[in-house]
Amino acid sequence: MKAISLKALKENKFIDSSVNYEYDINRILRENNVSNQHVNVSTNDEESILEMVKQNLGLGLLFKSYIDHKHVTDLLVKPTEPLIHRRLGIAVRKSQLELPIIQNFIQSSKKVII
Repeated sequence: MKAISLKALKENKFIDSSVNYEYDINRILRENNVSNQHVNVSTNDEESILEMVKQNLGLGLLFKSYIDHKHVTDLLVKPTEPLIHRRLGIAVRKSQLELPIIQNFIQSSKKVII
């Protein structure tokens, strides 16, 4: 399959982020009616999620930016269906927007995040 449906999380055990740790993932699970009864184990550490997936303890749900950052090559990585994402923003005073240091920060952040 090209993608893993969020419904598949209801049918398989998965490793969850602790409720207070990864708000976006937990919000997405709630919105898709995936309850804690399907959670095999919870942790607040992405590296632990990867290691537990390697040990066949369940599916992991991590953002692509983390997977790419870790250069994960020894696991099968699939997008979700529907594709899930989160929005990030930078707040800055309008009077400081044109400062070179602010512009440099914004450009550097785009390279890392996008």
